[in-house]
Amino acid sequence: MIEVEAFRRFRRITSDFRPWPSDGRLAVCSACGAAQKMATEAWRQDCHAIYASYDVYPQGDGSEQVVFASSGAGEARSRVILRRLIDEHRLPETGWHLDFGCGDGSLLRNAAAVLPGWWRAGAEINESRRPEIEAIDGVREFYAGNIAAIPTRFDLVTTVHVLEHFEQPATIAAMLAGKLAAGGLLMIQTPDLLNNPFDLLIADHATHFTPAVMRQCLAKAGLAPLALTADWTPRELSVVARRAEVGATEAGADSAMTLALVESHLDWLDRLVETARQAASTQPIGLFGTSIAASWLFGEVSAETAFFVDEDDARVGSTYHGRSVFHPTQVPPGSRVLIAHTPVFAETVIERLLAYGHFDVVMPPPFD
Repeated sequence: MIEVEAFRRFRRITSDFRPWPSDGRLAVCSACGAAQKMATEAWRQDCHAIYASYDVYPQGDGSEQVVFASSGAGEARSRVILRRLIDEHRLPETGWHLDFGCGDGSLLRNAAAVLPGWWRAGAEINESRRPEIEAIDGVREFYAGNIAAIPTRFDLVTTVHVLEHFEQPATIAAMLAGKLAAGGLLMIQTPDLLNNPFDLLIADHATHFTPAVMRQCLAKAGLAPLALTADWTPRELSVVARRAEVGATEAGADSAMTLALVESHLDWLDRLVETARQAASTQPIGLFGTSIAASWLFGEVSAETAFFVDEDDARVGSTYHGRSVFHPTQVPPGSRVLIAHTPVFAETVIERLLAYGHFDVVMPPPFD
């Protein structure tokens, strides 16, 4: 393992959007080329503390994250995923569907709407979600605990923003592959490290996926990808795979390339903080977004931040980290709003924000 010493000074954030102290440890595996948190006892204690009081989508009062098109129209992320699955992989009208790591059941609820003829099942680490999952239309089973104990074989298994939480993701993927019926599909979604520097900062994310790391993970799990794309939802890798007919092999990611990517991302995060401080040198600023990116940046420039801006109606009108959340139409005239995200994402919203005309928009720094 090649430790990235510079990472230790960065404040972190949890996957449920809570600020977390610095002194995390990150390394690149010299064998497989993946960037991973170092599985120290301190890291495991952090994860235990995070999951003991985990709160799904706290900034939207439990409402699922919305994906916005360039037009500004929004759609729940799980609905986007399911629509792409149906359109591109010709799902039949009936079947068995397992959502592994189903959380509060957002994906299963959307599946009930778009796959009404299917039976559904949810799986989680404990029993706490059982009543609300079993109340979803079409849900026949709820499983808690060990994947291996699940007796059924499924035509579709989905696992969205789950695999990155595991130290050995290929082992989990192999277990899920073992739950597929003949011809069944496994759909995985994780953050895409190539396009998302903020993924490194999430304290409870164990593994950081690039396409090369994902391909190796699938091969180790005995899976053959039918699709591996960053086009379904922004800054995320979406995978559709089935069990490989013969033993799959895949070269690991290049550790030197991963290390260079990580170091470049950390440098960019430093420059983003400096951009925010410069923007706030004459007046407090607003941060566009209430997701991981804006939440982390707020931890760096909280004193300089007057409010948040979001287009998601479920979040507008609330308070977040003690600051009001405005729709762009509600931003005080003459304010300065920083797009608290990557330059690629900023390019998708800049014209829409500038069109409001009554506040200044600050772009994040470019990637090198």
